[in-house]
Amino acid sequence: MNKNPSPLLSTVEQHLDKHLQVVLNSLPVAISWARISDARILFTNRKFTELFGYDVRDFQTIPEWVDKTYPNPEQRAEADANWYKYLGNPTSEDFEIDQVEVDVLCKDGKIKTTIHGGVILAELGWALATFVDISSRKKDEQLIRSLAEEDPLTNLANRRSFDTYLAREISASIDSHSPLHLLLLDLDHFKEVNDTLGHQAGDELLKEVAVRLKASVRSSDIVARLGGDEFGIILKNAVNYETVGRICTNIIEAVAKPFKISGKYINIGISIGASSMLDNTTSAGSLFAAADKALYKTKEEGRGHWNRYTKAMG
Repeated sequence: MNKNPSPLLSTVEQHLDKHLQVVLNSLPVAISWARISDARILFTNRKFTELFGYDVRDFQTIPEWVDKTYPNPEQRAEADANWYKYLGNPTSEDFEIDQVEVDVLCKDGKIKTTIHGGVILAELGWALATFVDISSRKKDEQLIRSLAEEDPLTNLANRRSFDTYLAREISASIDSHSPLHLLLLDLDHFKEVNDTLGHQAGDELLKEVAVRLKASVRSSDIVARLGGDEFGIILKNAVNYETVGRICTNIIEAVAKPFKISGKYINIGISIGASSMLDNTTSAGSLFAAADKALYKTKEEGRGHWNRYTKAMG
């Protein structure tokens, strides 16, 4: 390691050379650097301030920056693993810090997602960090995921994502020996609403039903619109059919209350069929088939209630 710092290093640590400041402030990437020996932040460029709202006076050290602006604890731990081992620990080799995704709490309270990396410059004794804003890209990715996974009318999971969830939860249930139940639901007399009030009113009704379904189950349960007026619900860790029965009753009572659609009160009901891995049903296909048989029996019996699958249903 060079024991005699260059004039450039001495100048930078006292007062950054004006030409160097011009270069760094013109870069389109947010940059900060700190002294390895004490982790003190020496400089932040113009793009850094534009992106986050902070400047070099807002934080004295790297740990202070991380603790106050990284809201995600996993990302704070990753920063610890990537950077802290070099701080206060002079090294004779330069190192490139792997790029990672980091959420940063900005000065105005907003959170921006960035790609964060950097280098350890051993001879100069600097830790140089870079941040590239990818917030817009993340929003676009989220929108694409939403379009692929959500029903656009109700914002519930769609059939495709529901099938994925069900396969995942079946595997988890088998591994953990925890119960898993499937509900299939059909609205009663929904066609009459469409025929008398039109499809726009029918769409509004489906939106309202989705809200009531979500409110009737636990936050851990998964609710989906499977198509038309058909819905599916995955009940995780519902210990027995008594718990399932309470949830089904909550749903039936919630949907039975009048809906106000286009200034008119509408009364409908809901029919439910339930199946369970407690009945040694261990595939998505068999769970769907069993719940569908239970739902068919509910409709045969006059709708507006629920049935669980039994072997007597065939």
